[in-house]
Amino acid sequence: MTLDREYGFFDANRRWAWVVIIFLFAAAGGLRLLHLDDSTVIAERQYRSALIARLIYFDASPPAAEWREDVARVSVDRKVVLEPPIFETIVASIYRVLGRESLDAARILSVTFWIIGAFFLLDTTKRLCSMDAALYAVAFYLFVPLGVEVSTSFLPDPLMLGLMLAGLWGITRYFEGPSLRRLLMAAGLCASSIFVKPLGLFVLLAAFYCALLARYGFHNKTTYVHGLIFLAISVGLGTSYYAYGTLVANYLHWQVQASFKPQLLVERAFWYRWFDYARWTVGLAPVVLGLMAIPLHKKDWRRALVCGLWLGYLAFCLAFTYHVQITGHYHLQLVIVAGISVSPLIAMVLRQMLAPGAVWLGAPLAIFASLLALFFMVRDFRHDLRNRTAIETAAVAREIGEIVDHGTRNLFVSPYYGGPLEYLAEIAGDYWPTHNEEWMFGKRVDRPLSVTERFDLLDFELEYFIVTDFTFFEQRHPDIATYLSANCDVVAHTPDYLIYGRCVRG
Repeated sequence: MTLDREYGFFDANRRWAWVVIIFLFAAAGGLRLLHLDDSTVIAERQYRSALIARLIYFDASPPAAEWREDVARVSVDRKVVLEPPIFETIVASIYRVLGRESLDAARILSVTFWIIGAFFLLDTTKRLCSMDAALYAVAFYLFVPLGVEVSTSFLPDPLMLGLMLAGLWGITRYFEGPSLRRLLMAAGLCASSIFVKPLGLFVLLAAFYCALLARYGFHNKTTYVHGLIFLAISVGLGTSYYAYGTLVANYLHWQVQASFKPQLLVERAFWYRWFDYARWTVGLAPVVLGLMAIPLHKKDWRRALVCGLWLGYLAFCLAFTYHVQITGHYHLQLVIVAGISVSPLIAMVLRQMLAPGAVWLGAPLAIFASLLALFFMVRDFRHDLRNRTAIETAAVAREIGEIVDHGTRNLFVSPYYGGPLEYLAEIAGDYWPTHNEEWMFGKRVDRPLSVTERFDLLDFELEYFIVTDFTFFEQRHPDIATYLSANCDVVAHTPDYLIYGRCVRG
């Protein structure tokens, strides 16, 4: 049985559909604006982006104090390269218009990109299924808790996901009425998403090629010609920055090694952690129901496209083995995949509940179920906020910055690898790793490194050692605590921070 889009309640009642759309987008925007200052999800990445945007802003509009630009440059230069600073450059342009830095402006821009993506998702799912299905997919995308958090964060991910949804929309438009113009548009949009951040590459490619084979088959000339054109543009242009950085300049080669660790595939814990983070990102029910709902999609290129979304997500997780089992935001594509996949099942239920003979019973039940789901999402969102590690306040960070004279030769044990501290205190330095954090050393560690060996890996002479995360310092760094007590002077000690200086290498 497949879903017939012509009999959806909201397909037949477009005025009510627009009422729901306006409500969804207004509620989504309001929820995000209320929590704009609360987001510390992956704060190390947020403040990394903030530092890059600050440096770009300073380069165009030099600050009154020259040391500020010097500190920002040293701080950014010590960070590893991850992706082109497209989002940070846009934010820096906004800074120039405002005449000052504003993290709120960056986060509002993230919200904007996320909501723009919802418009593409709405039209894509409507074309794949129905308006009823599209409204569910959009509601799921707008209110899933991790999505709310990431969309209010200074991260390139909202831009990447917005362009990814635009790419899926372009792919859908192409298969509705194939033409070279639509093919080029779809490939260009997909290339833009991949260029911003390559996480969506597998999902976009799998969706396109599965639909292409379903529409034309293996032995059709169009399959090969259009397939090569799409590959050349989407992958050729989209991965150009990453291919150069990996194969030519070698500054991204470490990312490939850090992301793909095949040895994890034979570890049972890897699969458990992957499952736990996927479940934490979107919930178990949407994933299970989404897979069960695949047969409800129309048996043509549409169903093949949905199957491609799942295959692409699977391929992505097998390619990024390290990241998918340590952090939830790498699974954000699953919000799109599960939302689109399960949408015809939800639409079929709504069609029965909102049928003419049952509308007076079905409508209140649908509203109640929606409000109940929203309640649990907001509850989880607030619960996650309460359990998040707090970063240094701006006032405390300024104190630290003044004590260390905004220097660039600091080490710190601070929340989120010291990213927030560097930005707020306007200092530069490195996070002090534990003895076995091999990813912090830039090479494989076959044995735990001693304090002295870790010091030898620094590219600067230590001036100050700053501690603001006392719990982590006491639990994970007893060796450096002993070393600092024996070889360094206590420069400052308050309930908020501990600073060592004037160290003599022992």
